Amino acid sequence: MMAVRALLSQRKEAILKGWLSRVAETYPSGALLFQDKDPFTNPVGHIFTTEMETLLDELLKEEPSPERLYASLEGITRITAVQELTPGAAVAFVFHLKGAVREALDRDLEESGLWEALMTFEARIDERALLAFSAYMQARERVYEARVSEIRAARDDAFRMLERMMRRRDKVEAE
Repeated sequence: MMAVRALLSQRKEAILKGWLSRVAETYPSGALLFQDKDPFTNPVGHIFTTEMETLLDELLKEEPSPERLYASLEGITRITAVQELTPGAAVAFVFHLKGAVREALDRDLEESGLWEALMTFEARIDERALLAFSAYMQARERVYEARVSEIRAARDDAFRMLERMMRRRDKVEAE
């Protein structure tokens, strides 16, 4: 596994670029999503870029930080949760990493016989995909809770308004 990790670290920039490219292809705006890295003019692209790089950095460590992994996954899934994507589409970004890794390392892996170590690394990616799904579902739940709160508040406002109107009507009728 150490040899694969070293190879992955050497090719980190190519892997990240390929991963971002694969994720961008799933959006209607495509490549434009990651062109502007400014957090103010393109917050979605900035969050994806930053958090995906953090995820890759953590996965390359011998002992990744579960807290940092979850925080990065949550950062991305908070965005996908409000985009009305299916759960599978919302966490597909994690699986796109596998294709980017294979593309960046294909020739090296064949020549060195490190396919088994790569499969171990990909298993780690799959585990993180499940974690991303959990983060996505929690973010989605918060979105729905916020919508329910808004609906309840609007309903309560409507009832209060109706009650005031009825009191005024009763007052006018009593005069």
